[in-house]
Amino acid sequence: MYRVRWENEFCIDSFDRPSMDEAIHDALDLLLEWESQERYDWKNTQPSQEQIDRWNYMIDECHVGVFRLDGERLVHVWNPTEDDFKRVGWMYFDELNGK
Repeated sequence: MYRVRWENEFCIDSFDRPSMDEAIHDALDLLLEWESQERYDWKNTQPSQEQIDRWNYMIDECHVGVFRLDGERLVHVWNPTEDDFKRVGWMYFDELNGK
């Protein structure tokens, strides 16, 4: 059993998945969901400076990782790589827009 552990500025929580592949998929999907929520109010994909600041804050403060359940212990087995972050667009606004 694998546990996807996530945290943001408000809380830390987790959920279980039967395989590491599913856990990694769901962890990356969680990053995409956070991005989608943050972009919800952007007009024509052109955010205000306040929205850009919130986006960058999200990149700094929201984290996800995967742990393997080993009896009663959690063993950290995965964090997103730089390639994972690039693939899902998890980067500061200026990097995202090639500036």
